[in-house]
Amino acid sequence: MAALALALLATPASAAPLKDQVTGTITGGSGRSAVGFTFDAASGPGGEAPSGTVRIFGFISGDLGAFEISCLGVRDNRATVVAPFPDTQPPTPAGAVIHLEDNGPTGDQVDWTFPSTLPSTCPPPETVADDSSPGDVTVVDAPGPTLYSDCRMAGWVAYGFASHAQCIESAHALARSKCIFERAAHGLGAFRLKYGLGPNHDHAMRRCVRLYTGF
Repeated sequence: MAALALALLATPASAAPLKDQVTGTITGGSGRSAVGFTFDAASGPGGEAPSGTVRIFGFISGDLGAFEISCLGVRDNRATVVAPFPDTQPPTPAGAVIHLEDNGPTGDQVDWTFPSTLPSTCPPPETVADDSSPGDVTVVDAPGPTLYSDCRMAGWVAYGFASHAQCIESAHALARSKCIFERAAHGLGAFRLKYGLGPNHDHAMRRCVRLYTGF
């Protein structure tokens, strides 16, 4: 506990948020078919450990209640939120799948479905078709850990990971994607010359990942 407390106290108040977040209220549709949503949801930067709720209310049905989310996916200003309805059971729970777009104080957008079977994996954020959504939501796409050292001293807790290993895996995946992009942009030969070891320039990918993660 002491290590955790020190790690959290060491984080500057002005530092970038370490969790993806969706907050605020927005209404989609019009007239009697309008549906509103109030979000208070968060997850790790890769969707890990989603928590929080979405409250759903309709023009005719009134307040349907607040539902615990099971998925939060964020990319840039877009988000996907999935919330199972509690009176349905696995393996085919029904619920809400909601897509959001944060375009500043005005111009936010929402689209949704209430499928009888929720997707088995968290759907990626996508462009929202509805262009008339009164309300204001804030979507925060938090940066994930880039260095292995970001995960030490209970740093993985601040990012929302369930374990130190998950945090390390996320940093590794981000570094590998950067190395793959660099290899594609500059060519395999140049990539091996830059990162490879020995006369044959072996292990270029491994060394690139290690340099990016500070290992």
